[in-house]
Amino acid sequence: MVRIQEISERTSMVNLRYFVVLPKGAVVSTLEIESSLDLGGVFYDYWRSTDGRVVGIRYHLLSTCEHASHPVYSQFMGDGRFAFDNAAQHVDFVFDEADSPSLREGLLQLDVVQDFGGDRVVRSEALLGIAVALASI
Repeated sequence: MVRIQEISERTSMVNLRYFVVLPKGAVVSTLEIESSLDLGGVFYDYWRSTDGRVVGIRYHLLSTCEHASHPVYSQFMGDGRFAFDNAAQHVDFVFDEADSPSLREGLLQLDVVQDFGGDRVVRSEALLGIAVALASI
């Protein structure tokens, strides 16, 4: 099972939910922000399940990207949670492997919200992952 950590942070102004996606098989002992790496994007929209839950995001990239050689995206090549579209300059992914079939089969609804919330590269030991903050959902 893929370990996905969900952290909630409440401030006086906004309620954010953090989702962390790590490569399959990752075991988390520590999780640190890797500030020297960038995902190359600007904002994201939400993928919603048929019952309305936010289950992933469409991450809009600033330019085309060689995903196979990118230090973070390369760790998710062949991972069913991810769909890379270099021509359209976005990366789709779901937070939980259980939602992968819905992503691949086009059963999710794209909610265009242009969330600039916050994306980060995170490190757990030698593995790199992705953390995103979603506004109150």
